[in-house]
Amino acid sequence: MGGDDLGSDDEYLSKPSKGAAGVDYDVEDSQIDQKRKRNNDDDDNVDNINEGEKSSSKEQEEQQQQQRKKKKGGGPMRVLGTNIRMESIESKAEILSKYADTDFKPIHIAKQTSKSDTSRLINKNDNNLDSSNFMDRLLCLISKKQIKIKQQQKSPRAIIVCISARRCVEVLKDLAPLKLRVAKLFPKQGTIGEQSRQLETTVCGIAVGTPHRVKELIDKGSLNLKNTQLLGLDTFQNPKNFSVYTLPDTAPFIQSILKDHAQSVCCSGRKDLKIGFV
Repeated sequence: MGGDDLGSDDEYLSKPSKGAAGVDYDVEDSQIDQKRKRNNDDDDNVDNINEGEKSSSKEQEEQQQQQRKKKKGGGPMRVLGTNIRMESIESKAEILSKYADTDFKPIHIAKQTSKSDTSRLINKNDNNLDSSNFMDRLLCLISKKQIKIKQQQKSPRAIIVCISARRCVEVLKDLAPLKLRVAKLFPKQGTIGEQSRQLETTVCGIAVGTPHRVKELIDKGSLNLKNTQLLGLDTFQNPKNFSVYTLPDTAPFIQSILKDHAQSVCCSGRKDLKIGFV
């Protein structure tokens, strides 16, 4: 029969126990399997490392977001909440300096007035800085007598900055027993033009307003701090625990008022203007 005998199909399908060089195929296959297993293990390790790196990167991103939120939300003032009223004068000066990125000294912070100057102390041992009534807390930092003297247009003796118009209304109700003229510097109580004319023509002992409106009036020149003795930051917290100086919508205006206006007056040689947490 012509041609080479290439053998049967079974010969190609069956595997000899040893190759030409005497290699045991079962052993070789076993080594290949082990190598594949090692490669798979290495791939799993790489996947685990990648997942670990992703997890670590995610944690770092979350930490950075928390830090940004904390910085945007008022930093240490957010943490202290209303307890900031009870901090030492030195601590308040340091906190305000970091918050407004400027330099406030203890001398620029409002001190608690003597008991003889306050007309609303419940008893001699009470610290009204922790009172639930806004007027009690205010009269711990500036007396009614101080509010009344040397009143001038454009510069109320006390300017109180609140988180919202609604909060301003609540503060006005607490201040009603003082029977003093109060400038209402917030929306729904007149346009900025009307409030400007009021400040320029009327003497007010106290002004109560929202940060944006107060800053607008200062920038416009209708309101200034030259004769102001107390710039009061309301420590009221809303249901989400934000205050006027920590709420992202209002904090930038408070920082601007402190840095661009209050600090320059405090450091101009005058010792009248004080910053207080009411």
